[in-house]
Amino acid sequence: MFRKKSSRQSQKITIISPGRLIGSVLAINPDGTQYVELSRPPTGPFGFYVVQATTTNNTGIFVSRLLPEYQKLLSGLLGIGDELLRVDSVSLQNLELEEVYRILGDRETITLKVLPYKSRTDRLTVSL
Repeated sequence: MFRKKSSRQSQKITIISPGRLIGSVLAINPDGTQYVELSRPPTGPFGFYVVQATTTNNTGIFVSRLLPEYQKLLSGLLGIGDELLRVDSVSLQNLELEEVYRILGDRETITLKVLPYKSRTDRLTVSL
């Protein structure tokens, strides 16, 4: 959104941004997992949805979709099919989906332990 500010000497154009998602990869582990830190924008969600799903080996919490306006911002940080293993110090193993959403909703900044889909050894399609 652009807004002109007028002054006696000159006109200035200020760019007002609705907020940006800031994130970074903190660590990549030998087992393929990685730690990702995300900060919630001033308004709105983190930009991804999760689903509880079962593979052959386990039931877990997986990224199911990315909001279109966040896809570029999350590129390289999270992708569809990535498994979320931890949020901050909380293990997501055996948690219900509602509890995961509550944990995510309570925080402005989160550190996720993620197993990216591309790092999975089972390479299975998640069955919902």
